[in-house]
Amino acid sequence: CKLSGLVTEAPPGAVTAAFVPVSDAILSAFGPGRIMFGSDWPVCLLAAGYARVVELAMSLVAGLSEAERTAVFASTAIKAYRMGGSGRGADGAGGGGAWLLPTRRSRRSSR
Repeated sequence: CKLSGLVTEAPPGAVTAAFVPVSDAILSAFGPGRIMFGSDWPVCLLAAGYARVVELAMSLVAGLSEAERTAVFASTAIKAYRMGGSGRGADGAGGGGAWLLPTRRSRRSSR
């Protein structure tokens, strides 16, 4: 589940407290390990700047442990989008989040 799109769905000028019931419901239903932050950029610009969106999300997860916040802002997305793997690139070098490339050729390849 993505923690995103909140500012565009709220009334103009909504304060952080107005978002707490929504974030609490999301966190209760999915848990931090199955939630990822999404900025909803550029659509969020209709209601707030990117800095405000990040600030809001950070405020909403402030009560979580550091590991849980890391899950929301990084590791859940790394897992969902299969970006992390072993954290090593094809050459074995570290890179923490190196992209995994396909290991088989496309059937459309002319080679």
